[in-house]
Amino acid sequence: MASHLSILRFSAGFALAALLLSATAGCRAVRLRKAQALEQAEALRNGMLLVRLPSGEQRIAALEAEGMAEQAQRASETLKAENERIAQAFSQEWDYCPVYFFFAEYSAAIRLGQFESYLLDASLKAVPTESLAGTTFFIAEFGTLQSSSGNAGLSALLLMDSAFRQLEGPFPSNVMTKTLGKEGMEQQAVTMLNLKIQEFLAKTRLWKKKRELREARRGL
Repeated sequence: MASHLSILRFSAGFALAALLLSATAGCRAVRLRKAQALEQAEALRNGMLLVRLPSGEQRIAALEAEGMAEQAQRASETLKAENERIAQAFSQEWDYCPVYFFFAEYSAAIRLGQFESYLLDASLKAVPTESLAGTTFFIAEFGTLQSSSGNAGLSALLLMDSAFRQLEGPFPSNVMTKTLGKEGMEQQAVTMLNLKIQEFLAKTRLWKKKRELREARRGL
C-alpha cells in the first residue's frame, strides 16, 4: 500500500514538473515571438514600406490579342483607378514610415533590393532611389491571406517581409477587408493598419521596458 502511494506521489510530482516545464517553455516562446515582432515593428519604423500594385498586363494583353480592344481599355481604366485609390489611401492615412509603390511585375527585382526605375511616389511617378539602397523594407498589398493564417484565402490588406512572406502574430500584419464597405475600402484599411501598428509599437515598447526593469531589480 505504502509502495503504491509512493508511486502515485512520484507520478503526480513528475506530471506537475512536466506541466511547469511545458508552461515555462510556452511563456518563453510567447516572449520570443513578441520580441521578434517588436524588432520587426522597429525595423519598419526606421525603414520603408513598399506597396505592391496589380498591373494586369497579362490580362489586358490577352484581351487585346483576342481583338477585344474595348474590353481591354475598360480593364486598363479600372485597374488605373484602383491603383490610384490605393496610392491616395497610403499617401493620406499612412504615417508610420516612408511609403513607395511598385507594380507587381517587378516583384523579383524588388525582392533583390533593385529599386532603380521601379519605385513610384503617390502620384505613381518614378522617384530617385540612390538614397534608398540598403534601406530595410517591408511589403504591403491588397491580396489574400497566405496558408499559414487561420483565415487563409480571405481578402485583406496584408504586410510581408522583404522576401514576400506574410508576417506572423503577434505583429499586426493584416486588416480583413471583407467587412469594409466598397466605398473608401482602401482608405479604411490603411487607416486601421496604420493605427494597429502604432498601438502595437507603443504597447510592446512598454512591455519590453517593464521586463528590463524587473530583470534589473532581480540582479540587485
